[in-house]
Amino acid sequence: MKKTFMRTVGVLSTAAMLAVGAMSISASAEGTTTLSMDQIYAEPGQEVSFAMSIDNLDTSWTGLEFLVNYDARLEATLNKAGTAAACSYGDAIGDMAEELSRGGAVSKELTADGLKGFAFALGTATPISGNGQLCIFKFTVPGDAQPGDKFPVNLTVKDGGFIDANKENIAFETVNGWIAIKEESTTTSTEAASTTTTTTTEAAVVTSEAPAETTGAATTTAKPVEPPKTGVNGTALGIVGMLSAAAAAAVVLKKKND
Repeated sequence: MKKTFMRTVGVLSTAAMLAVGAMSISASAEGTTTLSMDQIYAEPGQEVSFAMSIDNLDTSWTGLEFLVNYDARLEATLNKAGTAAACSYGDAIGDMAEELSRGGAVSKELTADGLKGFAFALGTATPISGNGQLCIFKFTVPGDAQPGDKFPVNLTVKDGGFIDANKENIAFETVNGWIAIKEESTTTSTEAASTTTTTTTEAAVVTSEAPAETTGAATTTAKPVEPPKTGVNGTALGIVGMLSAAAAAAVVLKKKND
């Protein structure tokens, strides 16, 4: 167990030396194991549960190392010690939670791209299989977020960071996530145009003069009034970052003996 877990947490001691880039896949190939982050909508100031999920897994795994880089405007909920992101397990782990050992670290500095980040490593001597939610984190959206704002939550799993019971690499793809504020709907009201025509005829006087002419009132049409459009378009940030050296130095690992 100890050897398996120590291999799993290797990313936490080497993150500062690796120039790791996340793969942003819009759609995974059919049958390919996919590790993905949620893509959800929220309200300004709301704390949301945000899941990392696994799909199309046709084997079992014993080690998983990953980095999460997220928009600096978001606040990740940390554990009581403040050293790692708070994480609960989803249905893809279920009753196997007690078999897992895990380590985590939070970067105290922003990445070069202005993103915050944290690292996680999961290890177990008992292989785990199944699809669904793996880890569930919590983020708080800024209270001044505007309609259309989008906050990226990017996932990086390095080569060799996802292994099976034989310590063989599991092929996978990753999908980045986001938390967004819905756009305000734009409505247009149109005032129905109305047309009124009035004709007035004066009575003819029997004299030697010609009868009075008939006159018609002018016809007018009201012009529709269109209110100004509302809504603010936010800027979507999709830049991928990596954990700084401070994250590696802050690692606290829980070791289990065989």
